[in-house]
Amino acid sequence: MSHAVPSRRSFLRLVALTSASLGLASCGLLPDVLPNQPVVISKPVTLNLYYGPFFVQGGGDSPEPKLMAGILDSYRKAEPNVTVKATEITFSLFQNFQALTDPTAPDHIDVLLGQFTGRFGNIDVADAIAPVDSFMKQDKTVTAASFYPAAMHLWWSAGKQLGLPRDIQPNDVIYYNRTLLKSAGVKEPNDGWTTDDFLQFLQQLSQAGQALPTTNPLHWAYLDIDPRTGFDDFVYIFGGRTTNYPADPPRATFDSDQAIAGGRFYSDLYNRYHYSADSVTRAGAYSLGPLPDFLLGHVPLLLAPSNLIPTFQGVQHPLDWDLTLEPIVASVKQSWYGNGLGAFIMKAATDSTTAWNLVSYLVAGDGMKQRAAVGDVHPAFSKIAESSAYTSSKAPLGKRLFNTVGMAQMIDVDPATLPPSSGTPVPGTTPNTNAMFQEIGYDLNDVLAGKMDVAVMLQKANQAANTPSTGR
Repeated sequence: MSHAVPSRRSFLRLVALTSASLGLASCGLLPDVLPNQPVVISKPVTLNLYYGPFFVQGGGDSPEPKLMAGILDSYRKAEPNVTVKATEITFSLFQNFQALTDPTAPDHIDVLLGQFTGRFGNIDVADAIAPVDSFMKQDKTVTAASFYPAAMHLWWSAGKQLGLPRDIQPNDVIYYNRTLLKSAGVKEPNDGWTTDDFLQFLQQLSQAGQALPTTNPLHWAYLDIDPRTGFDDFVYIFGGRTTNYPADPPRATFDSDQAIAGGRFYSDLYNRYHYSADSVTRAGAYSLGPLPDFLLGHVPLLLAPSNLIPTFQGVQHPLDWDLTLEPIVASVKQSWYGNGLGAFIMKAATDSTTAWNLVSYLVAGDGMKQRAAVGDVHPAFSKIAESSAYTSSKAPLGKRLFNTVGMAQMIDVDPATLPPSSGTPVPGTTPNTNAMFQEIGYDLNDVLAGKMDVAVMLQKANQAANTPSTGR
């Protein structure tokens, strides 16, 4: 379902986004924000829950199993007749996904919690999912109106709601080091800051470090964990869009005036203002990467995925940090794409009604309230997102922005414009965005080094996307 999931990268990039679900299990009682409790299941039922796959920044094991264990323990107490067997999906297990959709298999999937619902190789996950529209019509609490629309539309396909969103947040945010800002005499970013505010902010940071040695932490005011992502982000911030789909014929539009303006704004951070360093210059300035530099207090601002929140929550050394959203252009109504996990009932489900009960618990019930208390993912169910379970004083305080500017600026894909199928598009029916982003990947270093103009790169990329091909 390539258009329902706004990630524009390969499967590994898509999987990496699912690490927004990482965190530590929370303890204690949480306030009930729902008017109704889940229906008690009267007959013994066993459900197989599969969740993942997850990618942990920097390697290591996902802590999600410990978190899920606590949530499911609470579910078992509420539903003593339901046995939930939970399994974390690994990459090797995903390769065997087709077998797990067989209803005759004893370990078949009843409920899936994850992000990937499209086609990967010869696996079409969407074909194995049972849409939840009929359940939402009967449920007075868990309705489409109770979720943020942009989150619901992530899991929409061919006029059907494939599943329910568990969380929704911008792909990327800006983390900042309070200690460094204070030492530079710079106030923390304003809510809903504009690109002009952003430049002024970086100028203040840069001026504060001008009289200091180049090895000083303030030599660079800003870094991003992935220039490819950062470049795309600013294209979207300025109103650029990947394609004009569903226009007939559909065309790639990454060379529009808005896209070029956003790309030039980003490249100016390197070439014109020297607020950030390209990869070659960085190699001579630091021996570490952007993430370690930020964690060690070497740089005040870092643009990085929102799934790094639990990493910052768990650092052992003192780090006074918070986050804010990327800057906006006042004339652009929607600026950034969102990501999150969804919960899905499979066609192979042994008991679909009980499966709906579990799905509701995980995304809109006590299970999500426990998950929200960790503070690293923004609930898609609005009542929980706006409750004290999520809006507590626990770091990061900037997560409150997800309820305001975050949702207001989220790029909400109109379900009417989504492709009719989640399968691999017929060659020539849609632009080859893989070729487009591949071309940008080839040329971006030259752009950031001032050797190529942004417009030239985007025109080449757009041409690659709109050139008919025999396949992807």
